[in-house]
Amino acid sequence: MAASATFENREFVNVKFVETGRVVQDFHFDKVTFDRCFLGHREGTPSSLTVRDVVARDCSAHDCAAYSVFFDDVRLDSLTTRGSLDLYGCAFRHVVLTGHFGRIIAQPPNRGLSPDEAERAVADVLRLYADTDWALDISGATFEDSDFYYVPGDLVRRDPRTQFLLRRRTFESIDASELPAYPRVASRRFRSTPFDSYVVVPPTNPQQQAKFVEQMEWAKSKGFAE
Repeated sequence: MAASATFENREFVNVKFVETGRVVQDFHFDKVTFDRCFLGHREGTPSSLTVRDVVARDCSAHDCAAYSVFFDDVRLDSLTTRGSLDLYGCAFRHVVLTGHFGRIIAQPPNRGLSPDEAERAVADVLRLYADTDWALDISGATFEDSDFYYVPGDLVRRDPRTQFLLRRRTFESIDASELPAYPRVASRRFRSTPFDSYVVVPPTNPQQQAKFVEQMEWAKSKGFAE
């Protein structure tokens, strides 16, 4: 089932879309605010809800979350956040982020899942990425804060000047406690992801960004980052 609509200068408050077995597509949002909105099902898998052919420009997300959603052919141009936009167990295909973003975290499925539910969710994510040529393009985006450790790094299009690719194998034989702060924290993310690579992105705070890039360039010189 599909639906389509265009929204401009609107506000949605406490909207929860938890239906499964749906393909929601052809939505356009321009200067729309989402306040405490919820998309997806905590116990679902990405195959159960697809969001496709969506464009959003200059929108805001206040304490919003998505659970186990497959985002396909989506473009977001600048997004302001309050709190963070939490993406739990989601999968991405041809999703382009451009402009400036607030805090976005792509993380594992809901921790409240049973072991069987978590296993199904992870298996579905792996299956979707097996048929994906690229997942995310963040090369034209900046982030106040971000974490993309639940997206396979080899499927992320990035700006190599500031966005670094990490691989699990490079950290397997070292004592991470001896690394500088940013590479040390980043290395520990591999405990929580099934993927063997992911991309780290600097914050936009000038001092933090300078420290991040300096430490990641050091990691790159030692073979811990690309």
